[in-house]
Amino acid sequence: MMYAHRTFRNVLLVASFVFIVVLAPFAEGAEKTLTVGVALDVTQGTLSSRSAFILTDRNGKKLSVPRSVVFSVPKPGTILVGKTSLALPVNISGKSPLTFEKTAYRGSLRLTQNKSGVNVINVIGVEGYLRGVLKMEVNPQWPFETLKAQAIIARTYALKHVGRHRDQGFDLCATQHCQVYRGVNAEDPRSDKAISVTKGMVLTYRGELALTPYHSDCGGVTAGVSSVWGGSHEYLRAREEPFASGS
Repeated sequence: MMYAHRTFRNVLLVASFVFIVVLAPFAEGAEKTLTVGVALDVTQGTLSSRSAFILTDRNGKKLSVPRSVVFSVPKPGTILVGKTSLALPVNISGKSPLTFEKTAYRGSLRLTQNKSGVNVINVIGVEGYLRGVLKMEVNPQWPFETLKAQAIIARTYALKHVGRHRDQGFDLCATQHCQVYRGVNAEDPRSDKAISVTKGMVLTYRGELALTPYHSDCGGVTAGVSSVWGGSHEYLRAREEPFASGS
């Protein structure tokens, strides 16, 4: 589980924790696309952008919006935008970042059916996703090598957990359950640079993505993975922390 505002020492701890894990590019070719649930079961909301954007429903029906629009969910399977009814799922795309309520997102948005409302899902490449994660998990003013380490750890964690929320229709949530994600609102030049210079780098063990959980404070010693989630990972054994305790 993720916790915001990690300390410098613990990022280094995790980096050293996976001492037998290999640093390597994840894969060649196209960047992996993630689906992130940023709002769940909402019954109404405001969509906006700095430029025009388009809503496309399940049947191919399109609605062009100049800057901003309010939608509601009158009944399961549809949304109402003004007087226009659109069948779910609805894909939202534009040339500028798209904003749901007060948070802007790169990539595109998708509205899908939930219980009485809709899920708002951000469809975005993994590198763009990390731009909305890093600042929420580490201070951008920390040493640059720390930011690079965190970028690699967070990238690995995201790719390792693709499909974690498959039953809800997306890969990852935007909370501490996965990694805290705040879209464009969380971007920072220093953390962006750390993501850029480590692009595609992940931690692997025996050819598989490593499990890279991280935390704020371990209290002086970490627990073995078998004590927390069960199973066995050679690189996640209990270890004493080589720094003074306290964050």
